[in-house]
Amino acid sequence: MKKLIAIMVVLTCVTGLFAGGIVTNLNQSAEYVRTLNRNASTGLDAVFYNPAGLSKLEDGLYLYLSNQSIIQVKGIDAKYPVPMNTTNFEGNTGVWVYPNIYLAMKMNKLTFSGGFMPIGGGGSAEYKDGLPSFESGVAQLVPMLSQIGVNDYKYEVSFEGSSVYMGLQAGVTYELNEQFSVYGGGRFVNASNSYEGYLKNMQVNPLGGAFMAPAPYFYALRDQLAGGAAQMQPIIDAGAGSYTLAQLVGGGQMTQAQAEVIKQGIMQAAGLSAEQVDAMNVATLQGAYNAASSTMGATGDQLAVATADKELEASQSGHGFCAIVGLNWSPNDDLNVGFRYESITKMTLKNDTKKNTTGVVSFDDGIEKGADMPALAALGISYKVTDKLRLETNFNYFFDPQVDWDGNEDKLDNCMEFGLAAEYALNEKFIGSIGFLRSNTSSTEEYRSDLDYGLDSNTLGFGISYQFSEQLKLDFGALNTFYIDGKNAAGTEEYYKTTSVASIGMSYKF
Repeated sequence: MKKLIAIMVVLTCVTGLFAGGIVTNLNQSAEYVRTLNRNASTGLDAVFYNPAGLSKLEDGLYLYLSNQSIIQVKGIDAKYPVPMNTTNFEGNTGVWVYPNIYLAMKMNKLTFSGGFMPIGGGGSAEYKDGLPSFESGVAQLVPMLSQIGVNDYKYEVSFEGSSVYMGLQAGVTYELNEQFSVYGGGRFVNASNSYEGYLKNMQVNPLGGAFMAPAPYFYALRDQLAGGAAQMQPIIDAGAGSYTLAQLVGGGQMTQAQAEVIKQGIMQAAGLSAEQVDAMNVATLQGAYNAASSTMGATGDQLAVATADKELEASQSGHGFCAIVGLNWSPNDDLNVGFRYESITKMTLKNDTKKNTTGVVSFDDGIEKGADMPALAALGISYKVTDKLRLETNFNYFFDPQVDWDGNEDKLDNCMEFGLAAEYALNEKFIGSIGFLRSNTSSTEEYRSDLDYGLDSNTLGFGISYQFSEQLKLDFGALNTFYIDGKNAAGTEEYYKTTSVASIGMSYKF
């Protein structure tokens, strides 16, 4: 019964749309999409990936614009012990506008830079069939009500959640000498989540009968039992209350058919055996009928509350700030090493709830919860093997357990990513690239649920870059992420996911 009362539980921690920590998005340029390894970048997307490397730009003003189109499918196979009508649940996310805007101004040893990016979230997901946690609660009605012959159920469900964490970044790069440069800056993050859904019109079906709400079945049984108790009152008034049903039949005061109806009714309602009922006198039977009638009525009242329509319309918002420092080392023209550290983004989200009849207190209006973004250490190495071939590698480390997620952080490990990319110059204007990225999620089996789960993944990216002129460069990239299926600690849910991205970017020097 408690499962039904709290049946509509909704997302409390939003996952990142793509590669990165459990919240952070690292797909922040078209060059990243085509290589997956940009921590040693000295191009315009270095504003995000390697801001200390901006010292490698020529003096001048630069603008970078890019957009990504992202399609993601999330799926859950339910393996609950209670039989469910639906065992496969899918949610689809389509993001067509995912912008990155970077500015940089290089003046001798100083470079001022700024950027705007969707640092977390990035889209909405719709689950047309709801989620396993929704249906498993409704499915429990069948074993719960099997005593009155219920063998089927149905309901209407809709759930949609969206999340956007927008980042606004600014900082300064200083060139110490020809080999070393440093960066100091920060990022302001504004988070906005919304949730809307319902679980309504829950009905059950007894052995092929008409579907109806479960509570009326118990009310009908209550009335039937009350009627049976009333039938015994004249017998008690006549002084035969101490007789058993068999004695009454033998004495002609009751037919065998009447006795059998009374006997079967109390056996079904009170769960008694035929022998137990045979040993009861009429007065005791009437008391049992009245008690069972009261129980059936109370059960009906509970079911009426538990299976009432559940609706949610809520949003959450909050903001935070992180400090960013960077170091770039170029010992020669062929080798470049970039490093950056982003501090934890302390953030609290506050509910703005228009409707919440789910019974989930955490979504009541005004409730606040911790929603920090984890600290990140990022290292990249770029090496020019020949005039045409360049290799790049990345390593990202997210300090996920250090966040405040109201206790959920205790179920997280640290997240690590590493990758390798190759760029090949076909001529002075045209470059082709391919990249690989391995991500080991921080999400443990204890952390995972149908509303929030991370999976280990392998990503392949490829694309081209074309230098139209000294001022204008275009980049095109595509990638696909192959996630490794996972499960929750109970083994009742198995998760899968796919992500595909296409991107275009423009770098322009004024």
